[in-house]
Amino acid sequence: MPSSGALLNAILTRERMEAFEPQCRKIAANLVQSFLERDEIEFIGEFAREFAAQIQCAFLGSPAEMCELLRLWTLKNQQATLVFLKSSTVSREDE
Repeated sequence: MPSSGALLNAILTRERMEAFEPQCRKIAANLVQSFLERDEIEFIGEFAREFAAQIQCAFLGSPAEMCELLRLWTLKNQQATLVFLKSSTVSREDE
């Protein structure tokens, strides 16, 4: 069975990434455009997470509706990781 690295290397070839780059740039430009009328944004929450979800959906060919599910799944996983890390830290401090 091939390693996950080998599988990713087969999928994420230079040619595929170069072909996908214009789509990534368009997604980034659309997000930035949506912020132009505002005085400030929260970069991670409003740009980075949204950009990551949109390019993943675009790369996989998923419908736009799947982006919201991906965002929620990612957020829940990040929250679970933080809870786990905090509980691990507290346990170590108690020892």
